[in-house]
Amino acid sequence: MSSSLVNDEFPLTEIPATENWGENYVVAFYDPVTGIGGMLSMGRWVIRNRLWRNMSYIALPNDRVFVSRNMGPGTDPKVPDSGVFRLEIPEPGRRLRYVFDGPMEERTMTDLNTVGLQVGATGLVQFDLEFRSEQPIWDMHADRQQDHTVWNAEANYNSPEGHIEQNGRLTGTIQCGDGEVYSIDAVATRDHSRGVRNLTRYKSHIWANGMFPSGRSFNIFTLKAHGFDGIATGRSAAIVDGVLHDIELTTDSGGWLNQADRLFAPVTLSFESPTLGRLEISATKLINSVPLMLLFPADHYWSVPAQSRTKTLTWVNEQKVEWRWDGEEGWGHMERGNSRFAATDPDWLANFRKPAAGC
Repeated sequence: MSSSLVNDEFPLTEIPATENWGENYVVAFYDPVTGIGGMLSMGRWVIRNRLWRNMSYIALPNDRVFVSRNMGPGTDPKVPDSGVFRLEIPEPGRRLRYVFDGPMEERTMTDLNTVGLQVGATGLVQFDLEFRSEQPIWDMHADRQQDHTVWNAEANYNSPEGHIEQNGRLTGTIQCGDGEVYSIDAVATRDHSRGVRNLTRYKSHIWANGMFPSGRSFNIFTLKAHGFDGIATGRSAAIVDGVLHDIELTTDSGGWLNQADRLFAPVTLSFESPTLGRLEISATKLINSVPLMLLFPADHYWSVPAQSRTKTLTWVNEQKVEWRWDGEEGWGHMERGNSRFAATDPDWLANFRKPAAGC
């Protein structure tokens, strides 16, 4: 059994020769005051895992999205660095720094979801953002025996060797072009994961998090996979009064993206917990959605596969969310997908003809 990533925050220096092995760092954030959110991802490119692969987006109000994808070898073994984007870990478990200085492509969210990423405008984007947290780190693998499906690469096709998450805040500045400068103070969730990534079995999933002014928060990562009935693997947690609690998604819970035309429809996640009892956390507003295309076995692009339905790729949807938990309003992120959908289907395209689509 691998050691917990809670005590292993820096990237591995001896990269396994295992096919499709990867290591990934992500922070998802949303600032409800400015309406700016995004996801910054730095991971080993599984095709040549000595290279760091940057996959990041920043969504602004009024349908604007900046997307970036590039790769580089890095120079410091403790600093994931693609050349234009680097991740520093000055204080493991408490503080991380995300620095970007390079090109991003500006598109509309609507175009990314309907016609895919086409040739278009590219401009300079710079940001220097710091994640801070005093919250406990949630370890998806903690207290799970070796035979549990979280360790099974066929069930957990994303992070079978380890997956940790931590909720906190992301602050700093983002500059787009010469004149647009934004200061953000965002709710944020960062993660770190390792293992063989082979998304060929992908069927559907929910990765979500939410933070509330009272200090409560929650995290969920659950997956459905071809070859498994129902949920293949997954786990959820809630933090109440600074204490981490196990919670379990109920079999009748909402949240799964089962209909192509329901991307922006409110949903309720239902949980049971041995310590907290029954929990219902509702996504009352899904604010926007940026598509992340998955090219099997494990490559990524910011687009939908607009050309046709094909068995070699699918996509998932990165959404900013307004949550409600026992009457308290909070914010966060939700990532969902369904391998049955096609981006050319009229039901999918209908999401972007409705006033609900966009910031």
